[in-house]
Amino acid sequence: MDGDAAEVPWSHVAALLAINRLCAPGSEFAVEERWYPKTALDDLLEIEAGKINDTRLYRCLDRILPHKTKLEQHLKQRYGELFGAEFDVLLYDLTSTYVEGVAKNNPMCRGYSRDHRPDYEQMVIALIVNREGFPFSYETFDGNRADVSTMETILRMVVLPSGTIALRHASAHPRRRRRGHRGLPGKVRTRANPSTAAVVLRIRGFA
Repeated sequence: MDGDAAEVPWSHVAALLAINRLCAPGSEFAVEERWYPKTALDDLLEIEAGKINDTRLYRCLDRILPHKTKLEQHLKQRYGELFGAEFDVLLYDLTSTYVEGVAKNNPMCRGYSRDHRPDYEQMVIALIVNREGFPFSYETFDGNRADVSTMETILRMVVLPSGTIALRHASAHPRRRRRGHRGLPGKVRTRANPSTAAVVLRIRGFA
C-alpha cells in the first residue's frame, strides 16, 4: 500500500481505520471530527496534525478493496488459530440499504426494499458468518438483484479446498425456525483437483 508517495503512509491510515472499527466504530466523518482528535494516534502512528480527513480515509478504503479476499483469508486463518474457530458451517443473509443523492458508476437501483422505501435507489449486501457469528466475508450486489440469484456468487466465496462445507441461509438458524421461519439449507462439496473444484448444491426449500 505504501508504494506510492503520500503525505501519510497508507498503511498508517489503514491502521487508524482498523483501530477505530475495533474501539469505536463510526463513519469516516465521525472519525475525523469526533473520534480521532480525542486519541493519541497522531503520536503513535506519527501522523502530522491536520492530515486526517474523511477524504483521505475514503481513499484508503479504495486502496484496501483490491486486497479484500486476501485480508479475509488471513483474518479467518488467524481467528481460527487463536480461538479454535470452525468454518465447517456457514450462515449467510441478505439485506438492503437505500441512499439519497447522485453518483456515477454505482450499483444503486430500485428493487425489493427491506426498508419499505421502494421510491429510493438501493444496494443489496450479503454477509457470511460462521456458527459463532464471526464475519467470514461480505459482498455487494445491484439493488435489483434477486435474492436467489446471489447463490452462485456466494458459493464461489465459500468453497474451500478442505472438503465439505454446509451452507445455510441465516433464516435456517434454530431460533428462527422455532418462530416459524423457513430456511434455505444446502450442501457444498468439493472434489480435490489440481485445477478445478466441482460444486454440488442441494436446495431443499426456499421461503
